[in-house]
Amino acid sequence: MSGEGDLVAGRYRLQDRVGRGGMGVVWRAHDERLDRVVAVKQLRADVAGDGKPETVLARALREGRVAARLRHPHAVTVHDVVVDQDTPFLVMEFLPSRSLAALVADRGPLPPRAVAAIGAQVASALAAAHAEGIVHCDVKPGNVLVTDDGIAKIADFGISRAEGVGPVADRGLIAGTPAYLSPEVADGGRGEAASDVFSLGATLCLAVEGIPPFGARGNTIALLVRIAHAAPEPLRRAGPLGDPLLAMLRREPAERPSMRQVHHLLNAVATGQPATVPSPTAGTRPLPGGVAKRASRRVAATGLVAAVLVAVGMLGMLGVMLGSALGADRTRSGAVALPAPSGCVAELRVLRRWAGGYEGEVVVRPGSGGVVGWTTRWSLPRGHEVTDVWNGTAAREGDELRVRDAGWNAAVREGETAVFGFVAQTSPDADPVEGTGIPLACLAG
Repeated sequence: MSGEGDLVAGRYRLQDRVGRGGMGVVWRAHDERLDRVVAVKQLRADVAGDGKPETVLARALREGRVAARLRHPHAVTVHDVVVDQDTPFLVMEFLPSRSLAALVADRGPLPPRAVAAIGAQVASALAAAHAEGIVHCDVKPGNVLVTDDGIAKIADFGISRAEGVGPVADRGLIAGTPAYLSPEVADGGRGEAASDVFSLGATLCLAVEGIPPFGARGNTIALLVRIAHAAPEPLRRAGPLGDPLLAMLRREPAERPSMRQVHHLLNAVATGQPATVPSPTAGTRPLPGGVAKRASRRVAATGLVAAVLVAVGMLGMLGVMLGSALGADRTRSGAVALPAPSGCVAELRVLRRWAGGYEGEVVVRPGSGGVVGWTTRWSLPRGHEVTDVWNGTAAREGDELRVRDAGWNAAVREGETAVFGFVAQTSPDADPVEGTGIPLACLAG
């Protein structure tokens, strides 16, 4: 076992041990080549069952490959897999944080909106993983990391199942943490995307209620039997988070919402908006807010990687809780400014950017007397693709994107505003988007 001060692979100087679990030890380390702080996970030799170094290495390489396929701001990034003295190490981004499990152990049950904000971020990353054919298989409070300013990330894809990557668990063995398994996995079935939905629901249940949905008492076999065949404990503290949690914890996988729907539901709860839970027969239907394109070109699945970023405002809230015509000239932003019909005005601003995309927000302001119903429209700059919209319902025809109210936010009184957000992907040669205060067309009614 390596110790403080050791140099791993001639590059990573171990500094402090920041975590220990069933998979091994996590160190804060200094990357002496790039002069940066990283996290280094040293895998135990017995995590593979047979204790063979080559099996442990295969597991480390597998986790690294899965994580490399998923690049998302709410999933912990894996930088490298190295071997030192026959021991494999995973080199990851260092996130000053605590696990959700530690947070609840320290503070007790958390406020429902704070839990929803954490869950929305994790759901965004898991939705992106599912779009890439990756099922996490071990969503639990210990694998959700939360910073002091409210940023949450999902970690540890070590036992995940991914297309094109071999399985890690032996056949006949149940992979995952018992208290957070879905009924179908607890009963010996294979974990699918819907199983991650259940496990995230169980994780958030622990955060808001203080206990997992089936409790934690008794031996493992008894717990698995309860999960597979019994009803979960009643929710007592969940408040506005209750209905989304119950939907995520539905026994039948086909009746649960998709992870993308879960993101929308949790985002609504976190921001104080109504969360309309899909009926049990509508688990695969898109929630209002998805982008429906009339053109034959469909939204690329990879767009989901950034499509579910949580709005800056919601992160700030969580930090407090936890400590002209279509042919008009293009504006400086690259967007086409369309004429604004009377009744309301709309303004677009870019909240954050990353390589290959950005997150935007549109503020709708009614005219005199307010509005009941509103629609905004704008022509997308060249090379821009909107892949997700929340708090509104979007449709695209050609280069024009129209976003109308989501129903619950249709009525806006004079002096108030309605706000919706979106994520856009950009091609390498896309026209730039600059600044804030970009006017958009807005139609009332």
